[in-house]
Amino acid sequence: MDYNRSKVIFICFLFMSSLFAQVNIEKDRISADKDGFNVKINSSLSIISGNSELISFNLAPTGIWKMKRYQLFFLNDYERIVSDEHSFVNKGFSHIRHTYIIRPNIKYELFTQAEFNKARLLDRRTLIGSGFRYVLKAPDGLAVGLSYMLENEKISDTEEVYSRGRLSSYLHLLKKKNDLFNFENTIYYQPVWNNFSNFRIIYEGEYKIKISNSFSLLSKLMFRYDSKPYGDLLNYDLEFKQGFEWVLKR
Repeated sequence: MDYNRSKVIFICFLFMSSLFAQVNIEKDRISADKDGFNVKINSSLSIISGNSELISFNLAPTGIWKMKRYQLFFLNDYERIVSDEHSFVNKGFSHIRHTYIIRPNIKYELFTQAEFNKARLLDRRTLIGSGFRYVLKAPDGLAVGLSYMLENEKISDTEEVYSRGRLSSYLHLLKKKNDLFNFENTIYYQPVWNNFSNFRIIYEGEYKIKISNSFSLLSKLMFRYDSKPYGDLLNYDLEFKQGFEWVLKR
């Protein structure tokens, strides 16, 4: 691919509609020990292999509002690239999650999310769900979660629409080596509740180098496996990202 002749378009927005799929939101949670509003902005350069092979830019704003036992978390991500060879990435999602803190290590969560991803033939995918999150270890952070969600998927260029219920369980580990280096690992297992042969596995690992109190360098590895992909799609996607993180606090 001749990247020197590629035309790249990327769009950023802080607030999308809350109707955009279950993706890994664990790595993008913002710590909110005090009441108030925090914002985090991620930007990266992606190298993607799998159902699409190209380079793209990405920008993802995240925020959290906390008041006593209640938290409201939002996460947005939009990415697009168009090359002279007419291959492209066009994907985005938005996530809103309400959390009630039952105990310091136990939370009840209600969430809604939606996604579109042309490379995976998703015209749209919307869901709503709820579940519990339990923190096993602090301060580094070892957490497990279990939830149930209802999803609706519209396949691109067809009239096919699939509605089903899925279980979603995850294990999340945050390890801080010191004040400058830390890494996170998250793995999801998401089977259809009445057909465990239809499942998805999502893994994300992130390595962070802290440059200042508000600026860090990031390296990320993401793997997604679908036991029953649509059409002629491969059953996996692999993505590597190198970028930075800028955190704003008020």
